[in-house]
Amino acid sequence: MVDKGFDIETECLENHIQLIIPPKLRKREQMPRDEVLRTNKIAAARVHVERTIQRIKLWDIVRSKVQWILIPYIDDIFTIVGSSVNYQNPILADNKYEMNP
Repeated sequence: MVDKGFDIETECLENHIQLIIPPKLRKREQMPRDEVLRTNKIAAARVHVERTIQRIKLWDIVRSKVQWILIPYIDDIFTIVGSSVNYQNPILADNKYEMNP
């Protein structure tokens, strides 16, 4: 899930990643109803993404400056922190947001 303006569609396709991005207004005065509904659904899900990011930021090792000696392990550190956050109580109910394009 990214904000408008990210140009990573090619990279996502190459890595079999579904890119969720809000529809753009382009040069229209109004968006069609289906695009407005999709934008609202993405915005609602984005709140939960931000909540998950906040959970990650609560870990001291993420909030503070990382010592140089830990730099080679930074990927492992974030993998462990992210996995630990995933084991916490869910933010969303099962099947709350299905983002089918």
